[in-house]
Amino acid sequence: MVDLIKKIIQKDGLDKKCRKVPTVNKRMYLFNILRKEGLTLYQIGKMFKMHHATVIHGIKRYNELADSFDFLLELDTTAYRQILENESVYKAKSFKIDTEEYQVILKNAPKIKYILEKEILEAETLQELRKIKRKLYNNLYE
Repeated sequence: MVDLIKKIIQKDGLDKKCRKVPTVNKRMYLFNILRKEGLTLYQIGKMFKMHHATVIHGIKRYNELADSFDFLLELDTTAYRQILENESVYKAKSFKIDTEEYQVILKNAPKIKYILEKEILEAETLQELRKIKRKLYNNLYE
């Protein structure tokens, strides 16, 4: 699993400085998975080219958001969850992920499709509009 995560980090540029929320959410999710796999904070930080204190903060923040069922966190990490849940399938096939195959995996990952017009008409708060914006960013509309 660690090898697959390393490839994901490289392909998506998660080891580069970026403070955009979708990127940060993906990083925090992977911090958490790697920690559960038994890697040290230093090792995780080294993979992402970050200080171990950043990893500690990311894991804490991820757990807080996950405990509060943060919708945007869920949206941002769905594709990664699907890839990592099927990781054993890739190992069984001696699957070596390259750029094209990785893009195919992300595109073929099952997604819930939403109806944009309906959601815009029903949105009553700025938070709901932000959720719609994130769904647009993640191509979740028909």
